[in-house]
Parts: sequence; structure tokens; C-alpha cells
Amino acid sequence: MCGVKVVVACDAVGETRAVHAGRVLAQAWRDAGAQVALVPMGATGSDLVTALRDAGAATGTDPFPTARTPDALVVVPPRVEQPAWTGTSESAGTALEAALADPRALVAVDLTTVPAHDGGAGLLSALGATADTALTGGWGALDGITALDLEAPRARLAGCELVGLVDIDDTATPLTSLRGVSSVRGRAEGLDLSEIVAADTALGALAALAGVDGVLPGPGAAGGNGLAVLALGGTLTTAPALSAGLAHLDRSLARADLLVSACTSLDIGNYGGPVVRHLAGLAVAHGVPLVVGAGHLAMGGRELRAHGVEAGYALDATTARSLRSSAAGMVRTWTW
Repeated sequence: MCGVKVVVACDAVGETRAVHAGRVLAQAWRDAGAQVALVPMGATGSDLVTALRDAGAATGTDPFPTARTPDALVVVPPRVEQPAWTGTSESAGTALEAALADPRALVAVDLTTVPAHDGGAGLLSALGATADTALTGGWGALDGITALDLEAPRARLAGCELVGLVDIDDTATPLTSLRGVSSVRGRAEGLDLSEIVAADTALGALAALAGVDGVLPGPGAAGGNGLAVLALGGTLTTAPALSAGLAHLDRSLARADLLVSACTSLDIGNYGGPVVRHLAGLAVAHGVPLVVGAGHLAMGGRELRAHGVEAGYALDATTARSLRSSAAGMVRTWTW
């Protein structure tokens, strides 16, 4: 197997953190003579921060999860207990503002920890935005908004590429309209139609003043907080996609013979989770087989291949020794 090029990019496996599981799998392939690259991955912003730190690729000293690499800053705002429908995203902006005391060329903020349904108005306010209505009182305070000044937050982020991290199934959510986030969330919570329409109208007005089309895919992501990132010229992506980008995974896969991952569960309900789902797409795009070890394996070969996974294997992560042993089993099957 000498000379075979393997990329290992793992999610957590039960209580075993992603990088720790990855190191075991990487060593198993090295022991078989392969050339191995280990890529830190994270299913969420918090997971990515942990993976980058575990890999020794980042530092962080803020009172909330952050990771600083030479080129990137990942910020995970703390969750604030408040009613999601009427709350404000101000605390997320406060965390981002604090982290920007030591910025990087790329600044990523995890929006999945921000449940407030205010279109990111509070976040924008914390970065210096102003309006003719209160930006920190939830969507209800946006009623009648006719002016919005984003000059200060845009200047604050000058020279930075802003990225908002959202869930893998949430990147294309519109802000307004029948399929917009107010309609979907409001109906799910059983709210009165008049209140849903009022929220949709208020967030639509905010979007229009920010120069964002609320009907298009994206601004409704993360409960509407995707709007704030788009309003500041940023983009939306997922933590696994950002992980892959920071590691230049596309370049590695262009030269790789095999992509190896691991996860807690590989089943019809989750298809391995966000990390495996993202890697499956990359594997198909590059024509590289993806094999996945899972603590719980409940998919057959046909279903796996239909979702971009060439083969799945049961991993026992109960102890370090059992993980090494089951990883060796994967290697024996993929030897050539």
C-alpha cells in the first residue's frame, strides 16, 4: 500500500472528539504504509473551534468559544435565555465586536447559537448600526422602520471576509414570503396569522433598507439572522464547509486516492451527520471513494452508495484500544 494517499477528516465518534478519532484512523493507515493528511472538521461552529484547538492549529482566549488561526477567526456567541420569537440578537453582535479586537482576514460567526427572530438587527446594532427605530427590541421594535445606517459595522469589518455559519439544511431559507422564516416558524409555534404577517412585514422592511432581497434563498437562515451577515457583504456556509475550506481540502482531494471519515451514527435518519454529508459531496465531485467508520452503523451498501459513501464500517470507540483495533479492520479492507 506504499504511496497511497489518504485524507482523514472525522466527526466526533461518541465521546471521542473529532481530532482524536482522526489521529487513530490516520495512524492506522500510516502503519499500513499510506501517506496521510489529517483535516480538522466540525459539525458545528463550536465543534470546529474544538477541532482546530485540538489540532494545534488555533488559539482562543475569549470568554466564549473562539479559534484564531493565522488567517481566520471563528466566533461562537454564547446562547442567551430569552423567547426566540421576540428576542434580540444583540448578544451575538457583542461577542463578535469583542472578538474583532484581534481580527483575521476571514471572520466566521456561528449563527446557530442565536435563536432570536429579529433579522440580526441586534447584531448589527452591537457593531454600530443605527436606525430610526430600536434595533435591539426584537422584530416588534422594527415596526415602522424607514432608515438604516450600516456604515459603522461595514467599516468595522473592512478588510475582513465575513462568514455566517448556519445548519446544513438552512443555507437557502428565505426571510420573507409564504415560505419565509416568519411564516414557517410562526405556524410551527401556532401563532396568530396577524402576528406572523407583522413579523414578516417588519423583517422585510429591514431587509429592503439593508439592500437584501428577503425572498431570495439565504437571509432567512438561522431564524433570519443570516440577513445581518448578507447585509454586511458576507456569505453563509456551514461549519463542515468552512472546515474544508480552511484546510484547502479540495486541493488534497485532487491528489488523494481515498477519503476516510468517522461519526457517531450512520443511519437513514442522519446519513452520518453534517460532516459526513459534506464530505460525501466532495468525494463525488472529486471521484474519490469515501469510507466511513461509525459507532452505530445502520445503513446497507446500496443506501450508502446512494448518498456518496462507498462503504461503512462499525467502529468501537469505547476505549482507545478498541478504536485502534476497529480502525485496523477498516485498513485491512482498503489495502491495495
